[in-house]
Amino acid sequence: MKRNLLLLAVMILVAFGFTVAQAQDNGIPDTLYLELYPGDDGVAGYPADVRFNLRITNDIPDPCIDSIAGILIPLCFTSTNAGANLRVTAAKNNTNLPPFPLSILENSIFRPMPDVYFPVEANWMYDYASDFSGREWDTRVLDLVGPDPMNPRDDIFWMSIVPTGTPDQRFPGGSRLLTATMTFEIDDNTTICLDTCFWPP
Repeated sequence: MKRNLLLLAVMILVAFGFTVAQAQDNGIPDTLYLELYPGDDGVAGYPADVRFNLRITNDIPDPCIDSIAGILIPLCFTSTNAGANLRVTAAKNNTNLPPFPLSILENSIFRPMPDVYFPVEANWMYDYASDFSGREWDTRVLDLVGPDPMNPRDDIFWMSIVPTGTPDQRFPGGSRLLTATMTFEIDDNTTICLDTCFWPP
């Protein structure tokens, strides 16, 4: 299902969808929310960064029966202005966690928001790594695939995170939990359309 989240200087159209993360109980997909970060709704100059928070609500918030063993989020995106050169780069989207230096963590998809220097809201994965207890999920993959072979007009990226160590905690559960922040780079005004997609095709 889609709805217009914000139409601003950058004119962003965001689609609400679902993760394909499967809960261990009855396998109900948990809800994924895509939110344009406040403050990125107007761009003073170009090139510019536009950030989206990816939030998850687990549909059965009882950790005794809804312990998620992994999360896979495939997303497709398009731009209405080819001249805007919309892109998602590894330089602005890495999967590093503490104890990496802040200069690296500033571009981590798991960073606190609005940034690691003056955080207002912490990412749960960042919190896990920050106490150095080994709770962070060791398998963290972000694949910036490029054009969708099933629909070349779309570009794809997908994120996969899996707890792989004995000290790892499962998904902590909750409502609209900040899971990742994606950073798009643009060179001009455009409308960005985001939607869930099937991956692999």
